[in-house]
Amino acid sequence: MSGWSPPRPERELVEWQEPARRPSSEARPEAPAFAGPWAPAPRRRRRRLTMPGPARIAVLLAVMAATIAVVAGVGTALTPRYGDLEPYGTTPVADLRTRPTTEGWSVNLARAVMPGVPVRCVGFQSSDSTGRYVVVTGTTPSLGSSSRCSQASVDQIDSTVALLDTDTGRVLWSKNLQGSFPSRSGAVLLEYESVVPDAHSVLVQLSVDGVSTYAALSMTSGDVLSSTALDPESTGGLPTVSGGLVLIGGSVARSGATQYELAQVDRIGEPVWTAVLDDDHAPILTDTAAFASIDGRSSRIDADTGRITQLGNGSVDLTSTISDSGELFTSDTLRSGVVVTAYDDSGRALWTRSGIGDLSGLTRDCLMTSLPGTSRGSCVDRATGRVRWSTDIATGSFAYSVPGQTTNQIMVYRNKGDVTELDFFDGATGRLQYPIELPPVSFTILAARTTGYLQVSSDSGTPTGITAFDTRTGKQLWTLPEAGTRDTSFWGGQLVRLSKNGVATQLVDRPRTVLGE
Repeated sequence: MSGWSPPRPERELVEWQEPARRPSSEARPEAPAFAGPWAPAPRRRRRRLTMPGPARIAVLLAVMAATIAVVAGVGTALTPRYGDLEPYGTTPVADLRTRPTTEGWSVNLARAVMPGVPVRCVGFQSSDSTGRYVVVTGTTPSLGSSSRCSQASVDQIDSTVALLDTDTGRVLWSKNLQGSFPSRSGAVLLEYESVVPDAHSVLVQLSVDGVSTYAALSMTSGDVLSSTALDPESTGGLPTVSGGLVLIGGSVARSGATQYELAQVDRIGEPVWTAVLDDDHAPILTDTAAFASIDGRSSRIDADTGRITQLGNGSVDLTSTISDSGELFTSDTLRSGVVVTAYDDSGRALWTRSGIGDLSGLTRDCLMTSLPGTSRGSCVDRATGRVRWSTDIATGSFAYSVPGQTTNQIMVYRNKGDVTELDFFDGATGRLQYPIELPPVSFTILAARTTGYLQVSSDSGTPTGITAFDTRTGKQLWTLPEAGTRDTSFWGGQLVRLSKNGVATQLVDRPRTVLGE
């Protein structure tokens, strides 16, 4: 999983107000209806970045001044106990209990990734906030910049991709893909890139002479393992990845339809299944298969063979689903009410339940459901369908586990109009532990064993503030304001600061201790 960015509401920013303390038993106000499932946002196409205006910076500085709401309760003063489960969805995230310092590894990206390109002409960014290995690419100066850069430098920046080991700070390789994908116009533009550990590959999407092209690069060398290009008349969308599988789609002449290809990432040029489907029947991808409505029947497409088999009785509603690894959960609205069904990686139904409400999120242990028209939410055991507990989670909320967390804690995202609230619940009991309130801005949230992190970003994607909090109590530990955060962000679970000279430095916590443990 990557770090998450919830949908950004179309409204003005407001100052971050300190929330009132609220016991878990107190009734909650109704939240506005949620616009849709909160999921990790697709990676943005490359764009030239500009700094936010002074007014926005001022607002965000005020925001970071009052980040965390701490709910006092029985046991808060006692020594906190932290989880020891495997980090959720990623490799371990750095546990920085005190404000970090620039005493970790350091690497000159300008020299290692973009040799020959003047430092004034290039910035750097990472595509992955979690995972040990991250892709590093370059950004060109913003429009209107006074930097004088040759077209050769711009072309090199637009087509170069590198792999960085965030444990050591070593650049494993750097590749200018112009050499692998020659173009008549010289225009090779990176549009998407991501590490796919299950395929031991880096997946990239390129525009080569305007043609959508997808390629798998070796994590060891950066060499092209396999590639495919869509028809010149087709416009390709961002790929969908799950495990070692990839699903790509491109436009076709028929309005309202898309052609899809299913393949192993490292054999992306050898699809096992290709089909044209209506846009309102887009396929769903898991680690082992794709699911889609084909010729009016709900179907499973095997990722190894491309063989199509019927899912359920052939009439399973695939427009309301949640998937994770090889599991698929569906929600059907029948005359008798909402029916939820769980399927394993082979497409076999594990359980079916009614009366538990509709899908409202997926966590480490629970399928979260909510009864329509109420604020009641339930934790449903993913394996058995048994309801473990129910509590008020507010209308229009959505539940997740935070990437990197080592507990079964559940985070519930609530859009309250002018305020976004993140409520943290004990995954075993459903007890509210603490809330965090912030304005409706784009943010990323990660967790280490004892420390959670909220990184707020401007509309352009520029980091504007990072706050660390205790994962057990919600207590604020430290904060980096906009001035110290503009060039600081999480790369592969490590906090990294970029200098104007293209040097990346790991920020570390020297004490590396947890009070009371």
